[in-house]
Formats: sequence, structure tokens, C-alpha cells
Amino acid sequence: MRKIFLAFLAMSMMISLGILVKDINGETNLFKLNLKQNNKHHCIVDINNNGYLKCLVQPNIVGLYLRFLVDDTTEILQYKIEGLDMIASQVNKKKVWEALGYEGILKKNKKYNYIPLNLDIKCSCDNINKYNVDFGKVIIYKNNQYFAEIDISIVNSKSLLRTL
Repeated sequence: MRKIFLAFLAMSMMISLGILVKDINGETNLFKLNLKQNNKHHCIVDINNNGYLKCLVQPNIVGLYLRFLVDDTTEILQYKIEGLDMIASQVNKKKVWEALGYEGILKKNKKYNYIPLNLDIKCSCDNINKYNVDFGKVIIYKNNQYFAEIDISIVNSKSLLRTL
């Protein structure tokens, strides 16, 4: 009887840890964007897709990971963020880089030929229950000239369901 109880306990712990890991993996939204000259991209981030723990602990903070695919000649890009209250950083699998400001320089990952940008966006608590929570843009410059633009819309699809 004791072995059956221990087996049941181990199995229930494995299932609950699997659910927890799946929930934590859903906390960051990933967008892979192929940057070309004068391109305009639009990223829609749904707060409703955040994990259960994220909704309880930080309901007004959204994680957004942008991966810019660039050509071989592009080494450094400049960026400027407008309309969003956020913390920006460049991240890779081995380390977290220092926090960046609203304007700065992005360096390319030479091994994989992309430029990462991680944004932790803080939304207004007043708008968290509305459908259109926040809007902003990231403008990319190459050699101090306009290169591309990424519009970021943060929505809450759960609020749309409440109104129906």
C-alpha cells in the first residue's frame, strides 16, 4: 500500500511540474523578424496568453523577445523606442547583457546571424482590462539612416470576451 501511495505521489508531482514548466515557458512572446530596408512589421502581443503565475504576480508586465534576422553585412544597428514604458536588453543563451535605454546600439550575434532585443513592457494598470492595452514602436536605424520599423500592439483578448 505504501509503494502505491509513493508511486501516486511521484506521478502527481511530475504532472504538476510539467504544467508549471509549460506555464513559465508561455511568459515571453517571441517574434522572428526578417529586417530589410524600409520594412514595417507589426507585432500583436496578447496579455491573455501569459501564464497563470505571470497573471497573478505581474499582470501589467509583458515580456517580448524580438529576433532580427539580418544579412551578413549588417553588424550594428541603432534603435529608438517610442510610446512604451519598458526595460530593454540584449540576451543570448549564455548570459544576460546589461540593460539598455530607450535609444542605443544593438550588436549582432556573429555565430547565428541575428540581432536579439528583449523588452519587458510595463503597461498602465488603468488600461489592463481594456482590449487595446498599449501601443508603441521600435524604429531601427542603420548608419544613422532609417532602416525599419516595428509596431507593437498589446491587447487583452479576455476583455473582448467579457463584453460579448
